[in-house]
Amino acid sequence: MLVIVLILKRQQWWPYLLRGKNLDNPDKPDTLAGLDVRPQSLPEDVPASARQLWMSGKQREALSLLYRAALSFLLHKRDLGFTESQTEGECQALVQQHCQDSTSRHFTRLSESWILCAYAHRKLPDKQLQLLLHDWHSSFGEHE
Repeated sequence: MLVIVLILKRQQWWPYLLRGKNLDNPDKPDTLAGLDVRPQSLPEDVPASARQLWMSGKQREALSLLYRAALSFLLHKRDLGFTESQTEGECQALVQQHCQDSTSRHFTRLSESWILCAYAHRKLPDKQLQLLLHDWHSSFGEHE
């Protein structure tokens, strides 16, 4: 009887089981730390979009975009084994273990900037964005 009820009510509970799952590649999550990291969720030109957000006073959104895109690149292009429940610090540790020094440094700088803006609500100088965009091109620029 319970099995029949579960089958009949699956439309109500099934989406909860799939939340955060990537159905195209079940080994890779769609979200990390609550951020959408699916490649199709990102704009064509991530740095230009981030710069535009920043210049319109949306620092948090600009840093979120750069951070999400870096995670997406590392997850989908470099096959880093992120899991949905990992924190920013755990993602940083994984990048430090598996990536070249420059990519690791760039990701750490981006992650720390994201944390300062998102959680500490600090406004960062424009020079910080320029540095992050430079880092982006050298470490994550092949992101499509």
